[in-house]
Amino acid sequence: MSNVIDRFMYDGTIEGFLTVVKYCIDQKVMPRQIKPEAVVGRTAEYEQYKFIRSDYAVADKLYKFVGRRSSAEVQQMISDLFLTCIPNMEMDLFIMICKAIKYGAVIAEDYQDELMRRIQFSIRDMYREAASVLHGMNISRIDNVAFAVINPRNTVLPVIFKSILRDETYDDVLVYDKRHRMVLIRIDETDVILDLTRVRNAEFGSIDELYKNLWPYFRSEHGAVTRQVHKEKADELSKLWYIAV
Repeated sequence: MSNVIDRFMYDGTIEGFLTVVKYCIDQKVMPRQIKPEAVVGRTAEYEQYKFIRSDYAVADKLYKFVGRRSSAEVQQMISDLFLTCIPNMEMDLFIMICKAIKYGAVIAEDYQDELMRRIQFSIRDMYREAASVLHGMNISRIDNVAFAVINPRNTVLPVIFKSILRDETYDDVLVYDKRHRMVLIRIDETDVILDLTRVRNAEFGSIDELYKNLWPYFRSEHGAVTRQVHKEKADELSKLWYIAV
């Protein structure tokens, strides 16, 4: 039996995922599975996975390398596919990155490749849902704070947040994605998307619950992570969200 570890888990962020990809490339390992730690933690197979700690510098270096080997369009596809609900997203994205490094920009238009067709379809589906969620979102205002709850299949908050924050009729914003346990926050003129997976009891289904339980959390010192946002340069990998602990 082989002792090669070929199952990996990461922290759930795009930079965490790209750190795993870089590790596998450097170690010349073809992963059998790559999953977020939060997903693996719900199974009895946790010990079969190797956790790779997220390293933004490593992830950004790989992201830029893919751009040099292929194109800005392929770089964008990396971020876009990461937001989709496509089954086995991580493995499809791993293979796409390897193809981009090997073959270059042509992969983006290779419609004969089943993988690339599936990826293009999933990305279009994600953008269609993002537009639908934005159009149908019901916003309630309490104490000049705008609250909303969404439940999309895809992780659309990073796509629609700029459109949401463009409304200047309110000061602060809290939009909660209950399916993915993420929240868009504007507080004290700082905008950030947070992954609440590691926050205990961070499951809310109504505006009242958000106002009574989640908003005070971010108003407290414990929510100070919202004030520690990394500002990327134009050519850097954009962090799609941060992890609240």
